[in-house]
This record gives sequence, C-alpha cells and structure tokens, in this order.
Amino acid sequence: MSNRLWLFVFLAFCCGVRAQCPDTSQYIRWSANPLWNTVNATVNITAGQKVLLDVAPSVVLGVIQVRGTLFVSNKQMELQTQGIVVYSGGSLIVGTPSCPITAKVTITLFGRKANAGADTLGTDPTAVPILGNVVFGSKGIAVAQNGSLQMNGYVNPLGPLWCRLSKTAMQGDTTLTLDTPVYWNAGDSIVISSTDFSEVLDSKLPNTSPMNGVPFPEQSETAVISSISADKKTLTLKTPLSWMHWGINYERAEVGLLTRNIVVRGDNTSESELYGGHVLLRHGQILQITGVEFTRMGQQGILGRYPVHFHMAMDVYDITAALINSSLHNNYQRCISIHGTSGVLVKQNVAYKTYGHCYFLEDGSETNNTFDGNLGVYAKLMYPPLIPSDVQPSMFWITHPQNIFKNNAASSTHVGYWIIPPNTPLGLSAKVWPDMQPGRASFIQPFADNVAHSCYKDGLQVEDGQDSAGNLVQGKSSWSLGPSKADNVFSRFLAYKCRRSAFWALFIPFSAYYDMVMLDSGNQLFIGTDMNALINVTFVGESDNYGLAVGNRSRSIPSPDGIAYYVGGYRNYDNGGGAKLINCTFINFTSSADKMMGGFVNSNTGQFGTFPDGACYNCKFINSNPMVSGTDVSLHLYNTVKNGLCYADGSGVIIPGGGWMAGNQTFYTTIPGVIPRPETNGYLIPSFHGRMVAMHMPPNPYGQSSPNPRISTDTQIYKESTGPSTVVLYRPLGSAPDSPYLFSEIDLILTFDSDCDSAVGKAPTPSLGYWSPLFTDSTGRRTAALPYLDLSIPDAKRGDWNVVAIPVPRGVQYNVTHVGVLLRQSSRWEDLSPSTTWYNNTNQHLYVLVNEDFWNFWLFPYRNVSSGGYDHWQVTMSFYQIRSDCTLDQCSLPGAYVVPPMPSTIPYVLRYDKYRAKFKTPAGQAAAESQVYLQLYPSSVLEGPAAGFQIWHNVPLGSADIYASWEDRSTGLTLADNVIGQTAFTSMIRLSRAFWQAAVDGNLQMSIRSIADGRQLLVGVFQLENPTAAFVPPPSPSACAKPSYEIMSVYNGSFASSNYTAPTNIQVDGAGTCGGKPLILSHNTNLYLRNDRQAITVPSRFVSLEFYVRATRSFNNYNYFNLSVEGTTPSGKNLTNIVASKSTDFIINSHGWSFVRVQLADMGGNTISALRLSFYHYSTDTPLLVDQLRFSTAAPISPISMDRKTLALSSSSVSSSSSSSSLQNADRVLANGGEVIGVCVTVFVVSLFALLF
Repeated sequence: MSNRLWLFVFLAFCCGVRAQCPDTSQYIRWSANPLWNTVNATVNITAGQKVLLDVAPSVVLGVIQVRGTLFVSNKQMELQTQGIVVYSGGSLIVGTPSCPITAKVTITLFGRKANAGADTLGTDPTAVPILGNVVFGSKGIAVAQNGSLQMNGYVNPLGPLWCRLSKTAMQGDTTLTLDTPVYWNAGDSIVISSTDFSEVLDSKLPNTSPMNGVPFPEQSETAVISSISADKKTLTLKTPLSWMHWGINYERAEVGLLTRNIVVRGDNTSESELYGGHVLLRHGQILQITGVEFTRMGQQGILGRYPVHFHMAMDVYDITAALINSSLHNNYQRCISIHGTSGVLVKQNVAYKTYGHCYFLEDGSETNNTFDGNLGVYAKLMYPPLIPSDVQPSMFWITHPQNIFKNNAASSTHVGYWIIPPNTPLGLSAKVWPDMQPGRASFIQPFADNVAHSCYKDGLQVEDGQDSAGNLVQGKSSWSLGPSKADNVFSRFLAYKCRRSAFWALFIPFSAYYDMVMLDSGNQLFIGTDMNALINVTFVGESDNYGLAVGNRSRSIPSPDGIAYYVGGYRNYDNGGGAKLINCTFINFTSSADKMMGGFVNSNTGQFGTFPDGACYNCKFINSNPMVSGTDVSLHLYNTVKNGLCYADGSGVIIPGGGWMAGNQTFYTTIPGVIPRPETNGYLIPSFHGRMVAMHMPPNPYGQSSPNPRISTDTQIYKESTGPSTVVLYRPLGSAPDSPYLFSEIDLILTFDSDCDSAVGKAPTPSLGYWSPLFTDSTGRRTAALPYLDLSIPDAKRGDWNVVAIPVPRGVQYNVTHVGVLLRQSSRWEDLSPSTTWYNNTNQHLYVLVNEDFWNFWLFPYRNVSSGGYDHWQVTMSFYQIRSDCTLDQCSLPGAYVVPPMPSTIPYVLRYDKYRAKFKTPAGQAAAESQVYLQLYPSSVLEGPAAGFQIWHNVPLGSADIYASWEDRSTGLTLADNVIGQTAFTSMIRLSRAFWQAAVDGNLQMSIRSIADGRQLLVGVFQLENPTAAFVPPPSPSACAKPSYEIMSVYNGSFASSNYTAPTNIQVDGAGTCGGKPLILSHNTNLYLRNDRQAITVPSRFVSLEFYVRATRSFNNYNYFNLSVEGTTPSGKNLTNIVASKSTDFIINSHGWSFVRVQLADMGGNTISALRLSFYHYSTDTPLLVDQLRFSTAAPISPISMDRKTLALSSSSVSSSSSSSSLQNADRVLANGGEVIGVCVTVFVVSLFALLF
C-alpha cells in the first residue's frame, strides 16, 4: 500500500472514529475547577456528575474518587495521581471501542512503599459479605462492585501486535525481518525473545530454586524502531542487537510491540522499591482494557497488587471483561491475575519482564477464561516469593483445566505453562466454592497452538501439587480422572530450548497429543505417564540453532552446570507405561564424545524403572539412534538405571518383524537374534513368543520394622557391576550362578514408606519364563526372601505369566495369598497353577506361578482402554503376597547362592505348542517383515484350551480401524473374530476344538481386516515351529451320527412327544445340526413339557444331560458365552458352569455348534422339576440356538491328553524354515471375515425353565 493511500485510509478511519465519539459538550471541564489542580488534592466526582478531563493538572493529585463519570480527552496529557477509585455506579472512560485514544495519554501513579499500609484508596463498601471488605491499598486504580472501567487505545487493525522473525538476526545486526507486515511506528519500543536456553544465575538466593551453575545470559532484549520498510516486514533498529535471534524453521524469535497510546505506570521511585502501581477490578458494569501499556506496575511482596487484577468478580459472562491488545512490561509482580473470576477474555497481549508468575489463575476456582494469542517474555524469580512457587516462575500458571489456552507463546521463564490444579480451591475461593474439585476437571477445549521456549525447567509441566496453604507438594499433582472422563487433548504444541524438558507430563489423566514439535531440550523432550497417545509428534535432538557456545563446544547445551548429559526424545516416567507413539518422527539423535542421544530414553529414577509396555507405531528415525540407555556418567542422580528402558517397535521400523528397544541388561545377550547397540548402551531385541514385562519382586514392601534378614552363612558380596548393591538379580532356572542375569534396583528407604508400593525397579523381563531371584542389601550381601515378599507383573496383559522359585528353608511356616485368597499347596510340580503353589523339599524352593488371567478373566473379559485409536489391554495385577513369621535364622537358606535346576517336566497349565505365522498382503505385494506368535495351550490358566498370541505388523492403523479374524483356510469358515488387530498387541483367548484342529492341520490363518468393510489387509498361515509332535484335540461326536449309547430325547429338530406344549415365546427356526430346526431361546424363555409342572424322576440309567448349542452372532472382542445349567431338584437349585471339560468343543460361540454334556449328579440328581440355561453377562438381544436336547447314559467327557502326539510330516506342516513364497501360496484370501460387531455389550440371560415330566 502506498504512503498516500495509507494516509487516506488512516484519515478516513479517524473521521469515522470521531463521528462515533460520545458527545461531551455538556460535561464539566476539569480545567474549570482550580481546586482540581492542587497538590495532593482529593477529587470527588459525585454521582450524576459528568466530567471531561480536558487538560491534565500540572501537579500530583491525591486520590480521585469517581461516583459519576470521568471521561479523558483524546489529546496528549499526563494525569499524575496517588490513585483513582471508581465506586458503584461510577465510570472511568479513557477511550471507547468506537472512539479509541489516538494521542499519548499517560496515567502516572504515585506512592512510596513505606506508606503501602495506609490504604489510601479505601475499601469496597459493596463487597460480598462472606468475603468481608476488599481493601484497595495504595497507588492504584480500583473499580468497586458495579463500577465501570473503559480504557481503549487505538490499535491498527491491519497488522498484529506481535509476530515472529522469518530470518535469523545475528548479533550486531540492526535489522529484523518479520514473517508478516506490521503497522508500527518509528520510535516504538519492541521486545525480541530469546531463542537460546534461559539464563543461569551465577549464585542463588537462600531457599530459591537451583538456578545456579555456569553463568549464562538472558538473551531476550528490547530495541527501538528507527524505520520500517515499505512492505512493513523489515524493521531497522536504532542500536545493534546484543544477541543472535534464530528465525527459521520451527525456532523463530517472537517480536512484540511494547508501545501503546494509553500508558498506565508507576512513578520514578517504583523501580528502586519494586513498588509500582496496580489495577484492581471487581464485578463491574463493564471492565474493558484494550491497547493499554502497563509499566512499572505491581507491588512486590504485597498480595493482590498486580498490574491488572480481576479480584473475586465471580462470573462476568454478563458483562464485557477483557484485557486485549495491551502490553505489560518492566513490572514487579505478575502481569495479569484472575482471581475468583470466570469469563474473562485475555487476548493478543504482550508481556515482558516481570517477577513471579505472569499470566496467573490464582485460587483454582477460575473457569471459562480465555487466554488467546498472548506473548510472554522473561519472568524473573521473585524472592521472597509471594507464593512458594514464585521462585520457579511460570509464564502461565494454570490452576483449573477448564480454561481455554490457545495461540500463546511463553519464553525466558522457569516453566512456560504450569498446570497445577489443587484438590479444592485455595484462599478466598475456598469460602465461596468449598466443594469445587479443580483437580478432577478436564479441558473444555484442546490446549492448542501454544509455544514455549527458552525455559529454565520445562516448556509445559504437570508434576507438582499444592496443599491447602498453596505450598508446592513435589511430585504429587492433584490432576486426576474426573467424572466426565473426557480426554485432555494437546495439539500443535511447539517447544524448544528448555533445559529439563519441552513437555513434562507426569500426571495428566486420559491425555492425547497431536501434531506437536519439540526440539533442543534437556534429558528428554517429552516425559509422560501411562495411557498417553502421541500422534504425529516430531522430536528433534539438535536443530541447526546452535545458540551461544558454552566452553569449548560449538553450541549451547541444556544443562545449567555446563556438563553435557544424555538427550532423549521420549521418556516414560518411572511409574508409567503403555504409551503409544503413532507416526512420530525422531531427528538428529546421534551420540557424541561427551553425550549420548537417542529417540527413546530410560527413566532417570532407577529404583523404579519403567514399565516396558510402551510402543512405537510407524515411527521414523532420521539421523537418529532409536534409543539411549543412561550410564553412570550421564545419569548422576542414581548409580545406574540401565534396567529402565524398553519400548516396542510395533511396526518393525528398527527391528524387522518387530521387537523391543531395550537397555543394557547382561541377560539380553542370551536372547536369539539380539542386536547389541553399544553406542546407546542397549540392545535391540527381536520379537519372540511372549513379550517383555515388568517383573516386580519387592521384599519387605510395606513399611515393616526392619528389612528381611541378611544370610549370615553367605559372606559373598553380590554387587551388580557398575551399579548399586541393593538389587534383585534373577536368572532363568538351571542357570549357573555367574551366568547373565536381569537386574532390578531396590530402594530400601522407600520400602518403609507405606505410600510407595513401587520401591523395586521393574526390569524388562521376557514373559513365559522360569526365574530364580537373588536379593541383596545395601552392602551387597545376600538377604532372605522372607518374611516379607511380594510378586507381581504390574503391567500384565492377557497371556502374561512367569514362574518364580523362591528360596524358603525347610520347615518354615508361610502363607501365600492373592486378592485375599489363600493359595493351596499342590503335591506335584505338574499341578502348579495360579491358585496353587508347589514346594520342592529337595532344593528348598517355593514355586509360584504369577498370573492374573485366572483371577479376573471372567470378571473383565472386555477390559481395554482406547488411546488414540490404539487399545491398551492393561489388566494390571495385585501382588502375590508371601508372609511368614520365621525368625532371623529360620528365614535364611544357608550356604552360597545356587540357582535351582529347571524341572524336567512343565506344569499342565503352562504346556503349549509354538505356532508362528508370517503376514503377506492379499494383493500379491512383497511380504512384510510382520508376524504373529501363537502359544496353543491344551489346558491353560483359563481352565481349558486357550491361545496366547502376539501380533506384529506394519498396517498403520489402530484398533478403531482394524481387527483380527481367525479363519480355517480349508473351509473358509471364521473360527474367532473381533480380536484387537493392532500391531504390538498381546492377548489370550479361549479356543474351540475347530480352532485347535485347524492349527494342527496347518489350516489356521489370521487376517487383519478393516472394521469398516471387512476388507482383508494382511493374511498369514500358522505353522508349528516343531512339526514333528504336537498336542492334538480329542475327537468330537458327529452331530448326525446315532450315538453309541442310549438317549432319552427332549428336542431334536422337533419335540419328542406330542404331549409337550411350548409357549408362544419359544421359536423354532433356522438350520439345526442335522437339517431340522433348532430352538431359539430368548430372554426368560420357558419350556413346559408337562402341564401340571410336577417333578419327574429320570430313569437312573440316564446320568447326563447333553445338547448342542451355538450363539446367533458374535460380539465385540469376545467369542464365547459363559453358559450355566441350573437344575431345580427337591434339595434346591444347583448351578453348573459349562467349563471346557464339559464340552468336546471347549467353548460356545457363534462360529459353530458345540456339544455339551453335564452330569445329572452335578445338577442335584435325577429328580428334576426345572432346568434353566443362562449365559452371563452379554446382550439380551443375542439368542442361543439349542438342538438335540436329551438325557443320556454316557459317562463324563474324557479329559484332554497332556501328552504330545507324533505328527506325520506333510506339506501343510512344514516348519517355519519354509520360504516366504510358499507360505504366501498356501494362504487363502477370504472375501470377508466374521461379523463386524458394534462395541455395546450388555447382560443377557436365557432360561429353559420347568422341564417337567
């Protein structure tokens, strides 16, 4: 736009503005009253008076009391006063929205700190009774209840008031190139933010945060504009820049305009005393501040005295309450405080250089306030602090999640955005809203498009809590899952140059993170707890922005002490796990001589470790190590934490076929195919049968008076090399005592803390194993396992188990409990189960099977939580508690440490065959390095045949989009479906005889399918890894063959007697087992076979009830019904569960007929008045089909053989050494799998009632 055209637009605008200005011709002229131009005069504008400040007084006035209207003229002037109070009904107007101030109008507030207690501004006489009178203090502008304040300075609407560089400005440059045109003026003051790390003080004040180390300068700075280019995008400065300011890619300095037409400021004495002016606003008729410059404001150390302060104004939705397009710079306490007020708009403001927290929500009662497009640069620590956390100032202090934060930028502060909701509101708000729970609230909008950089600590932090007095409670955030269970979404967050972490998210409930970018920060760019989903997030270890070189290095570094530590992209907190990183990118994480770098990094709290159930899906690593595991040198807080790293590579980007990025455990060297990565102090572990789990074995865990006793007869020092003495070392059974081991650190101090049940590290451990633990004390001496020991797999999922052999001296009395149940002791090793233990009297070891499926499978068959479309079947596990009252000598197994041998047999419930399938794409594309591992248990912890499995593939979709279908490729029939089909997924399902037989015959295949249309995306056929022998299913009777035993038919395609009458709600329809029509049994179905309903006695030669049954359809994530048969006899009702042993097909589902046989003795005998079939706990609109209902003379179904049978080698049972091409040719590509069912699950009960003869 040409200068002439611009002038025309400006004049046209000004003319329009003047045309809309209020008519003040009848107002009283200030200049007409000489008393109002007297030093220290108290000016009283009474109710009904309208006064025009036409000429500013030449002296410093006392307090101006406004009960009428004071209108300030649009001309250059300075009003000097000790303060202004706008009472109820009064109005102070310094420009209106339609008539903004275009001249320079300054209000200077006078007062000395020594007189702060005089409260010259008085109190609010209309205060809320419960709060008492509100004291306005001194040296300020105060608006009482029902007063009004309008301050509207002209802001050019054609351009922003802050923007970013589009080109790097070097130290000594005198020009800035901006990313957008600005309509500022020569002579205006601006602030340019730092794009390097924050300052480091060369010393620290007493009791303040540790901002000390190697001195490092604050690199934000101010400048004055000399001229502006014609395109409005280049600023020429009056003086050269003191620092480099990066201006390309993601890291670009903000440039903010500080100059405004209206200026509210403290007097010249303010700086020396840190005692400036303040503005306090109650609930008024209008509270609008636009285009105002606040400087030398805030009264340090005095509560409630801030540059702008909305004080207990309650809800302001009914009025205009806003701070917009303003600047707040060189102030002494806060920027804006919103206190006990909801509904304020804080938008497009520029804040620079204050003490303590800047944009501040005070008590935690404040909701529905909007912070949009605000810039904050340089918050200095305040000492003494107003509240304890002011020594660690944040740019945005967020005490209630139900506020909106978007498009903001924070830099040069301790924490950019500190989210710290208290349990209940603090301070005055506790009186008004005692029942509010800020910590259980969720975002009302996504936390979107915010930026943080150059922070001493974190770009965003959720870690600490506050007690009722506002004191920080370290590591005890109060933010928890609330009644809404809504996701807390963070999107497009950008953070860089933060010394500790770009994003420190320890305690954020139900969180998801989208399209974020984090660069150039400390030990980790992002740290989170479990259940996080990070989608399309970019991590950059080192960008091109080299900053100010430290020492002999070529770039600045995060650590304030000048020492280079390890740098990682993503890290789970020590109590975290289960994070899903989806389509994320890691750039420039390469180690150097002085520091290690990697995309994933371990927890630095080594005594806890990290749950190994996090996974990375379709991630990219560009010039990056995939992970780094800290060492003694790089992790100074603990001796070692190398046990704490393990993430699944779900899509096989780093490890072909999928696997784990893990830390440095000596045992990992024994895993077949493991890839050492010495440059990152870790290993890449390929996928295998089972998965990596956290094995948790804390001795003495619950604050007992003393630790478990040291073994006096073993003086050897068992110290983990390069690590602490207080550890658990464990090895597989049968290992040599000096063989490779797994390692987990113990914190003996924390074990006495009853609040800490995680006092032992969670070393990532292969599941489906047999382990022998060795416990040591702080000196490295061996300690006894008893009297107190807990065992758990805290991140357990379906199919996870481990057996632990615990040294217990012969004769020691002990008990083992789980979920309050006392476990029995079996007499044989083969009978070991989740509900029984076994003691080996020869080697004096107690064997415990650690597994949760047996205990909760029936209660939680659907238990999974979706996070970003990827399901997390976190079962979790309570401790197996082993307790004894043995004495010091009795607890100790004497002699040197010995690993017990592996028994020659396997417990029945742990015997399984290994199957494996490699996926291919149906379209004939090259086979991907993707696979499924299958463990087929003939008798499992689920009390019947079951299949444990681990899925690995590279389809870039989650559980919201895909599912897995098990199919018989020889028949095209679906055997089980709607299993979660995402990659890096582990679970266990009960299986049918048809499923088992298809596996043995080489006909079992898995398809990964689209939930939307059933389309097949991947397919693979399972093959035995050892094709010479396998467990085989027992035979099942043919439904159409005549039984070899005597039967007494009740229903077989039709009722067996014409005397039988069926009520109308019994349907007979569909295809039965042998051409007839089955019964369709719906909810509360009754079947009467004799009208008088009397009990009959079934002839004694008939000893069982048998029938065929199937469901009419499948349902989400589950494939069988828990069926029960209830018999009503003279002795009462007897319920019999249809467990696997009562069916030759093991389960009842929708994929085929299942044969069931129940002994009449279990049902109460042969005298029966009623039978009832019930299936619990599914949907009432899923009927059962029943056919061939009859009494029989047959004995119980024979038990499943627990011995493998030799198989004849055939083309269908070739071992996994077969070529991938032959596997592909053997696959059958089906048009569609089983039904795609909705996610709703309800309870369904079906009755077959009153079978009377």
